[in-house]
Amino acid sequence: MNPKPKTHALMIMKSIKTIDGQVRLVVGVLVLTSVLLAWLVNIAWLGLAAFVGLSLILAAFSGVCPMESFISRCPFNPKGAQA
Repeated sequence: MNPKPKTHALMIMKSIKTIDGQVRLVVGVLVLTSVLLAWLVNIAWLGLAAFVGLSLILAAFSGVCPMESFISRCPFNPKGAQA
């Protein structure tokens, strides 16, 4: 018998367990929150989205991501967790 195929929700939860998945989740939440606040409160909140975008560009060129460093040190991640 073939094993039961993985559901989409299980695949998503597996990707969130990695450091890369957690970084993507935090970045996505920050950008969406920034856009929502810019739309509802003040256009200056787009500065947060610009900051996050700039950080991603710098991380791509330098190979160093401050958010990844922070998340890897959080207590819910095991010691020595890698991206």
